[in-house]
Amino acid sequence: MKPQELFNILLKMLGIFLIKDLLFGLFDILNLLTSLLQVNRDIAFFQLVVTLLFWGLNAALVYLLIFKTDDIINKLKLTAGLREDLSFNIHRSILLSMAIIIAGMVTIALALPPTIKLLYKWLQYIELKNRNFPIPDFDYPTLFTYIGQLVIGFIFLTRKQVILNFIELRRKDKN
Repeated sequence: MKPQELFNILLKMLGIFLIKDLLFGLFDILNLLTSLLQVNRDIAFFQLVVTLLFWGLNAALVYLLIFKTDDIINKLKLTAGLREDLSFNIHRSILLSMAIIIAGMVTIALALPPTIKLLYKWLQYIELKNRNFPIPDFDYPTLFTYIGQLVIGFIFLTRKQVILNFIELRRKDKN
C-alpha cells in the first residue's frame, strides 16, 4: 500500500466519524427553530445563524475529508519523505467499514444512557400529569435529540454497506 492510499483511508475514516456530529447538528438546528417561538426572537435568531455557520463549516470539513482527500494530502504534503510501499495488507473497504461500525457503536454508547434516563423522567412526568400535579413542561426536544442520535447510530450499524458504497462510488467516479 502506498502512503497516499494510507492517508486517503485515514482521512476518510476521520470524515466518517465527523458525519455523526454533522447529523447531530441537525437536531440542534431543529431545537433552535422551535425556540424561535418560545424565547426572544433576536437571541434565538442569532443562535440559529451561528449554529448554521458552524454546521456549514462542519459539513464542508466532512466533504473535504471524504471526497477531496487527495487535495488535502497534496496541500499538506503528508506523503513527503515517505518511502513508496508500506507492507499493510488490508483492503480500504474493510478499514472504512470498521470506521463506520465504530462510529455507530460510539454513537449508540453515548446516546443510550441519557435516552433511558429521559424516558424514565418522561414516564414520571406522564404519571404526575395524570394525577394533576403542577409540574413544568417536559423537555421533549432533548429526548428527541437523543432518540435521533440512537437512530443515526443504528443506521450506521445496519446500513454500513450503503454508506460505504456511497463513499467508494465517489472515489471510483474520480478515477
